[in-house]
Amino acid sequence: MKLIDYIVAQETPLPPIQAAMYEYVTAANGVFVRGKRTGMEVMLPLITNPLIEVRGLVPVEPFVRLDYPRVYESLVRKVLDAARGAIDSSLNPLEVLFYLGWDSDGWWMTKPPQEQTAASVRPVGSTAIYEDSLIEIHSHHDMAAQFSSVDNADETGFRLYAVLGNIFKWPTLRVRVSLYGHYWEIPAPWVFDLQPNIADALAGGQ
Repeated sequence: MKLIDYIVAQETPLPPIQAAMYEYVTAANGVFVRGKRTGMEVMLPLITNPLIEVRGLVPVEPFVRLDYPRVYESLVRKVLDAARGAIDSSLNPLEVLFYLGWDSDGWWMTKPPQEQTAASVRPVGSTAIYEDSLIEIHSHHDMAAQFSSVDNADETGFRLYAVLGNIFKWPTLRVRVSLYGHYWEIPAPWVFDLQPNIADALAGGQ
């Protein structure tokens, strides 16, 4: 089995994914990359231009398909409450990291061992919990929900990543899928059942 493969979209549906990591897809409407792992299959846009058509090929549409229901509103609320409660000994807010995954009991959330500051957070110790998770969320307390250059360097797995910003005034969630460093931001409600006081960054949040 190849780690990375390349296919041309001459007809739909496309053949099943064969590569161990991902496949580049050249289609009538651009170049895409797709992959499949336990719980999720994705097709991410890389280069698209509605004014250009590659004749003889068929168009494809990007997608994120989860094998599970959206993350429960109650669990999103638990993440927000824990983020608001992350403070140091001087009562200054800290960034905090969470992993979410799915098992026979449904969605679970855990806070892994981590080093926290007001402007950064990173896991320490075993990676077993990370490997079992599908979603990674970190908070930005009073800062905007934006992925930083540090996030881009760190978030290179095949999973969903989210950042929760402005948690005290106007909680906002920004979500993207990473396929080994190929990123695509997606609407948060594709993945999370948001409570009314949490905004989707792609729908006008900050």
